[in-house]
Amino acid sequence: MQKKLLGIILAGAMALSLSACSSGSDDPGSGSTTTTGGGETTAATTEATQPQEEAVPGTFRDAYVGDREQGPDWFYLYDNGAGWKELVTAESLVEYNPDAGYDGYGDNWRLPYEEGDGKDDGNNADYTSFTDWNGIQGDISGNQGKTKLAVMYVAPEDGTVNIGPWKHAVTTPNEDYSELVEVQKYSPNCVIQILHNDEVLYNVETTAMDGQSASMTVEVKKGDKIYFTASSGGNSFETLISFDTIDLEFTAA
Repeated sequence: MQKKLLGIILAGAMALSLSACSSGSDDPGSGSTTTTGGGETTAATTEATQPQEEAVPGTFRDAYVGDREQGPDWFYLYDNGAGWKELVTAESLVEYNPDAGYDGYGDNWRLPYEEGDGKDDGNNADYTSFTDWNGIQGDISGNQGKTKLAVMYVAPEDGTVNIGPWKHAVTTPNEDYSELVEVQKYSPNCVIQILHNDEVLYNVETTAMDGQSASMTVEVKKGDKIYFTASSGGNSFETLISFDTIDLEFTAA
């Protein structure tokens, strides 16, 4: 991932056709967490209904661009097997490796240095991150694809959450990082989920570039959490899942 981002900085903006994929096979509520709670879920796989609405860049993108703090509405999370924890900004890693170019990474959320880029002195580094690479991507890279990513919305009051269609195509960069392409056919499926606390609202296993969830409406209480999660099923190569069309609208009761 570090090579990719440095390549992007040198090469400039690239026109890409991006895709999306989503969340971990384990419930985000399992294990310890700094920001969330929850338990196990047993909901069955849900397919989006037809016909589908068009997924377009959503409200999450507006909140993400330029954001350098966790919360109060949106949180950026990862799970390396010990439960959900908060990602950190790329700029906060400069002190650990001043020559890596972190201060030029832009809208990039990464694992803490000791669990990510600095893991095992870099021999088994985990470059998993969220990045705005011509569209917001959950980039799962390193740790044999076992790191899970999520963005979490916390309801500010009792009310209703309307969730628009999320296009979660799964892609991988080609050899020179000039294009995002379909992952290899032998790749394990990505697991993509939308959850309300520990209730699974949407769950699919896929490597498709055109996967998409259906719209849904959820009644929430103050402090309720909506998760959009993704895991790569153990891929050892770089797997990208688009989060660019996540669209959530909250209306107070």
